[in-house]
Amino acid sequence: MLKLVNVSKYYYSNEKIALGLRKVDLEFRIGEFVAITGESGSGKSTLLNVISGLDTYELGEMYINGDEISHYTVKELEDYRRQYIGFVFQNYNIVDSYTVLQNVEMALIVQGYDKKKRRARATELIDKVGLKNRINHKASKLSGGEKQRTVIARALAKDCKIIVCDEPTGNLDSESSKMVFKLLSEISKDKLVIVVTHNFTAIKDYANRMIRLFDGEIVEDKKYKKTKIYEEIEISKKSFYGSYWDIFKISINNIFSVPKKTLFTVLVTLFIISVFVFAYGSNLKQKNTSGVFETTYFDNSGPARLILTKYDRTEFTLSELEDLKSIEFVREVINYDVVLDTLLTSKYSNPNYNYDEFIEYKVLAAASLDLFDLKAGRLPKNDLEVVIAENEQYDLGGFISLSNSIHVSQRSGETTEDYTFKIVGTIDSNNSIFDGTEDLYFTSGAIDKFRFDALFPYNQMFIDVDNLHIFSVYQDVRIDNDLEDFQLLGYDAMFYDMCRKYNIEVCVIDDFLLEHDFSVVSLSRFENSMENVNVNFISVPYVEAAYGQAIYMNELTFQTFLEEAIYQPSVVVYDMYEAKFVKEELEDLGYNVFYPNGVVTIEEGLLIVLKDVQLFLTLTFTMGVVYFVGYFIMRNVMISKKKDYLIYRSVGASKKVINAISITEIMIITIFSFMFLMSILMINENYKTPLPRLLRYFEPLNYIILLVTIFVLMLLLGRRFNKMIFNKSVITSLRDMT
Repeated sequence: MLKLVNVSKYYYSNEKIALGLRKVDLEFRIGEFVAITGESGSGKSTLLNVISGLDTYELGEMYINGDEISHYTVKELEDYRRQYIGFVFQNYNIVDSYTVLQNVEMALIVQGYDKKKRRARATELIDKVGLKNRINHKASKLSGGEKQRTVIARALAKDCKIIVCDEPTGNLDSESSKMVFKLLSEISKDKLVIVVTHNFTAIKDYANRMIRLFDGEIVEDKKYKKTKIYEEIEISKKSFYGSYWDIFKISINNIFSVPKKTLFTVLVTLFIISVFVFAYGSNLKQKNTSGVFETTYFDNSGPARLILTKYDRTEFTLSELEDLKSIEFVREVINYDVVLDTLLTSKYSNPNYNYDEFIEYKVLAAASLDLFDLKAGRLPKNDLEVVIAENEQYDLGGFISLSNSIHVSQRSGETTEDYTFKIVGTIDSNNSIFDGTEDLYFTSGAIDKFRFDALFPYNQMFIDVDNLHIFSVYQDVRIDNDLEDFQLLGYDAMFYDMCRKYNIEVCVIDDFLLEHDFSVVSLSRFENSMENVNVNFISVPYVEAAYGQAIYMNELTFQTFLEEAIYQPSVVVYDMYEAKFVKEELEDLGYNVFYPNGVVTIEEGLLIVLKDVQLFLTLTFTMGVVYFVGYFIMRNVMISKKKDYLIYRSVGASKKVINAISITEIMIITIFSFMFLMSILMINENYKTPLPRLLRYFEPLNYIILLVTIFVLMLLLGRRFNKMIFNKSVITSLRDMT
């Protein structure tokens, strides 16, 4: 079975040569129980390592079943060990977290043993070594003798013809030693058993042959008993790979057999994945956050607003406006979008400096807010409530009075009390230092109330006297519902120019109004042809405090002259991220869509590009740091499991199989950690927490990129660890672990 011819082994250290073996000639056959003995340093362990293929030799030849192996590569020696050699170690080299059954089954799994017969075969071998009553006990709970018998059962499960044992009873008491030697003697009936021992006395009653070494040479080779010798044997080649399902089950078993290590590994993996997810998610969020401060096209260029018109310049029907609300991400439709470009002014009396401050506010839709945006309070429930960007002037629960900025001259004594609202919520201010305005969020009903003031600046209004003289109206137009339909109230001074047209030197306004016919025509942004409509003018002195330089009319009259059909509504979304989807769908429906927040100047474009570069570099740096930090943490975790993988290697698992097992473990923990984190973040999306809401920015491609990046990272960590398992021989590595 095994033959050594003139085998010599030398060790090289510090430019010195030491003799390991000298011209060893030996033959071993199936059925022998051989004891190799000698003093320390005599070469007995070296001989065992050469026989088992764990070490090379410099001179001579060695044959296994007639095949010469001196030319074998490292991989071929690994195959030789897997095919022919079963190990029993002094330090047991047992997986402590496994049960007796699992330790024996592992050898059957890696050699591809029929899974239907696997359990029965393992149980049979465990019974053979006398451990049936301990079959489901963890190895960590076994005595030394029980551990060694478990290792012998595992070696038998490998079904190799050669069993080599290196001081198998060195850590056992005399009674346990006898039990182990007796068992090895029984095994040797159809195998070759070679045992290295320093105490021949303990084994002489069981061994049938004794080989003694001194200074690397054989000084005695004696046979004590006759035994049945097998001259010729047939050995069937085994694959030693196992199925992917077996590898998966081994990985699952490894994960659950060491719960404390697994928990720590999960926490480390969660940390690594969390940093990646938050770094990548923050990058996506920043890419979906506008860098635009303002545009020259609209006063309100906030990220929640998209402006629509039709290419044929026709008006929107009520059904079309309702259909807009059904589009995903559309939160509200503002029919008269010019209101969103209106600035409201509020007078605030500063108690510290005893003077009036005038603050301008943008009109924004409360529909663009979520509960998560609120710093305090709640969202408006009716048209008399607002949410304000937090400032030092107004507090939650207080009231704010406002007027359209076109009516306010911002001078001492001016009032801004056309509208009054209760502040029910506050948010952080998002305005830039370049803006100069504050934010106020209204219900759609409240926004609709501002349309009278908002529409006037975008219209032209003319007064026609006797169908002869046309006068442009430069005054403000305001609402006074105490007036009758088509009754207009103006201040007396505005009629003096009309009197001059009639060469009236002394103009009595009341008489003038009675003696002449007045009609009004107006032109709006979209409707450029209207007929004159007769009106009844009344006048009041300019000095009356209740009125200023304005023309007053009731709502019906206003609608007749200054209101138009709905040609340009605004669609309200949440942010720039939602806006890009809504814009695409609206364009697919055939609308002309303008997104003010998407218009950038050259300077803003450069800032955005620089910010993107900065984000990319930051993301790359963060991932690099996490990789190295994660590697050093994971390295310590994996080193703590290195012995278990080495034991798999010792029972015949190939590099490919061990790589597959360790990588599968890492992938299972990674997938679990990723799913756990995603579950937490999904819950976070629905609640206000300190964690940022990032998942809303993830699209399928982003998930794929993130998962691939994480998997590649974990694979790299796994590969670096696997190199540590195979950078030394299995025996050397196992000795390093002790």
